[in-house]
Amino acid sequence: MSCSYEDCNFECYDSNNKCIFHYNKRDWLTPKTKVWKSDSKEKIKYFWSEIRRLKDQINRQFIGFIFPEFEEFLMRADIQDGMYRIQPSDSNYLNNYSFGYKDRSNGYYSILNDVSFQDAIFLDIADFSKIFLNGTTIFTNTVFEKSISFSWNTLENIHFDNVNFKREIDFNGFILKNCKFTNTVFVNKINFVKTTFIELNFKNSTFKHEVSFEDGNMKGNINFENVTFNKEVNFQKQKFMRDNSKDTINFSKVKASDINFRASIFVSHIHYGNILIKFEDKGEYGKIDFSDANMHVNIEISNSKFKSIIWRNITLSKTTKCTIRNIEIDEFILDRYKNESEEKILFDFVRVNNRLEISYVDFSKEKFNQFNLTTANVEIINSSFNGDFFNSVKWGTISEDRYKATRDIFRQLKSYSEQQKNFIDADGFYSLEMKERKKELREESKQLKGFELVKHFFTDIAVFYIHEKTSDFSQNWVLPIIWLFLLGMIGVICKNFNLSTLSENIYFLLPTSILLFLLPLIYEKYEKIKKIVVYWYLFIPTIALYIAFSTDKLDDIAVMINPSKIFTSVPSTSISGEFIYLLYKIAILFLVYQVVIAMKKKVRSK
Repeated sequence: MSCSYEDCNFECYDSNNKCIFHYNKRDWLTPKTKVWKSDSKEKIKYFWSEIRRLKDQINRQFIGFIFPEFEEFLMRADIQDGMYRIQPSDSNYLNNYSFGYKDRSNGYYSILNDVSFQDAIFLDIADFSKIFLNGTTIFTNTVFEKSISFSWNTLENIHFDNVNFKREIDFNGFILKNCKFTNTVFVNKINFVKTTFIELNFKNSTFKHEVSFEDGNMKGNINFENVTFNKEVNFQKQKFMRDNSKDTINFSKVKASDINFRASIFVSHIHYGNILIKFEDKGEYGKIDFSDANMHVNIEISNSKFKSIIWRNITLSKTTKCTIRNIEIDEFILDRYKNESEEKILFDFVRVNNRLEISYVDFSKEKFNQFNLTTANVEIINSSFNGDFFNSVKWGTISEDRYKATRDIFRQLKSYSEQQKNFIDADGFYSLEMKERKKELREESKQLKGFELVKHFFTDIAVFYIHEKTSDFSQNWVLPIIWLFLLGMIGVICKNFNLSTLSENIYFLLPTSILLFLLPLIYEKYEKIKKIVVYWYLFIPTIALYIAFSTDKLDDIAVMINPSKIFTSVPSTSISGEFIYLLYKIAILFLVYQVVIAMKKKVRSK
């Protein structure tokens, strides 16, 4: 009776509906340990003898075969010419070993030319260590329950398509020429350390465990398109080389948690230009680290999402072209990055969500167009900006909480914003510049003593302090209004203060204080409470006292803060009172000026 497997004409094995090749052989293994049973040895021997007997009908097309343990290659040591030489224990057995094909007269290996394994299962180690795979070897829809081994460290034209490797695979030190691992699943660890790839294709494959390509070489077209890396992938110290003008390193549509390119080298033949390395087409990448890499490479990064991109201690060569377009990054780090390229590096429609760090970078050939930093925290250290750097950059809320830099850097950012007619953001950077200047003044005061210290305080520090606390360097129009209202109430209280009315109006104090205590919670949505405590907690008791002692209330305040009214109002009759009232007038005028300037800056056109 013929085997029930599709298009198989071999006889059924041992009263089964499948032949020896398609029979599943699971019952030849122990259930728990998955080792071969003692009585399976003869069955395995019979399997391989049938392979050899029917090899002409099989014709190197192993379709749906389920392979047991491979045969042992028996060797013996002979002394020839005074030296030990390894020989097969049985020369006749050599011709019949494993697959039984021997296509040349000399040599010790069974040779398989242009062999195909389709829908096959290898239950044990696929041991090709004594078998020479010549021509093109194809594994399609194949499952390797254990590892696979080869005869040589140089493999050529071996194609794995829709293959499942369930155990660790070790290609350490191999040379793989024109090999493919497309649509393949690597369940366990894969070792490609010190491996040389010439024309590599991993398209649509999945790595479920760590994989290392460390300290190797990749030449020609390197394709990782639509590959999924569930764990870290390590390209540290990898050398990417270009052999002709069309070679590309393609990481398009990749999904990865962590890609390490640290200390890698991207080089190319001088006649062919740079390698093109691509991260694009809706890929989802984790951390991509190019630290210490030697970048003689053209980079295209587009239409993708990244958790982190790190350019630390890298130099882009003179012939490098780099385009980063329409991407979203959670963390972007540029640290000791140098651009020696003859062309501008374009960052176009890039959004940084959480963090942008720039350290020790001199920008001169970069173009940031539609760069969105609305939600990111930005830190810039010892860097400079030269040339046409900004175009439609969205800085978001410019505050000390989000931006960390030196005064000079804020000055540069202010200057570039003004060049772009972006006056609102320029004013924001001006505010941060002034706050950094205030810190410098405090440090300078530590070096002064005596009269020089007093002079320094009143001519410099006090000016910055007043300017900041009354209007946040003209950035906050609410603060001078609060101070105006506060001074107006103080003026009214001073004019109408009478202890005899305190007991009659005491019931105003408690509810008014509670109500006004809630106002900081509303205001906190716009400013952190630590910045406004001094304003509100001076404001609250003052307004409570005002309600207690004032009769005309708001009308009195309006008179006391109206610039045109205070000069016609009646001052104190004493000289000291007149002097204090003069200072009061100056303070009111200063605050009115701050309101006007702050509101003007808020509506300046970009």
